[in-house]
Amino acid sequence: MKFDTAWAQTKSYFPLLMDCLADENMQNLNTLLTGGADGKFAIPLAKISKHLTVLECDRSCFIDTSDFESLLSKLQRHELHNVDVLKLDFQSFQLQEPFD
Repeated sequence: MKFDTAWAQTKSYFPLLMDCLADENMQNLNTLLTGGADGKFAIPLAKISKHLTVLECDRSCFIDTSDFESLLSKLQRHELHNVDVLKLDFQSFQLQEPFD
């Protein structure tokens, strides 16, 4: 049986920030997120952004198990095709394009 995080019923770990972002016009913004984890913040952000780049260095976030659905699987299940997930630490990231 798969389960989500203990925070599965919340909008994100940062509900006030998500409310603020939802009020902004994000459809034309290229967004950078450091730490995609299980997608709790990445998925809602991808739904309101033009494009989202996620930096994630934890290998466990990319592997589906019987108890955990990976970030990549969740993005696919939600049909979010405007997301690039980079498997690296933010300290190794070289900015190639501007982000809003």
